[in-house]
Amino acid sequence: MYQFFHLSALIYYSNPIFFAARLPQIHQNWKTKHTGQLSFLTNFMTFSECGVRTFTSIQENAPFDLAVGSVLVLLTNGVVCAQVVTYGSTPEPPHEKLVSDAKAD
Repeated sequence: MYQFFHLSALIYYSNPIFFAARLPQIHQNWKTKHTGQLSFLTNFMTFSECGVRTFTSIQENAPFDLAVGSVLVLLTNGVVCAQVVTYGSTPEPPHEKLVSDAKAD
């Protein structure tokens, strides 16, 4: 019983830590309307892994905290994956010539 309590507490406290990392990224992507150098393939694999974890948690009657955490992680990873698809990668603006380069011309 004692070990189960600690495991449940760790699962419970991992969700706020995950959201503290993921929500600012989602907000920044939305605000700038681009995802920078985020890879579609990497985000899609993460999203797929979360889907498998959620399915397994539900099928195996995992503790409620674990199942809810898996669903929430699946949703936030889905948002990031959708942002990568929607916004795509935007080209970087052209760099201005440096003063030393201009003198060489």
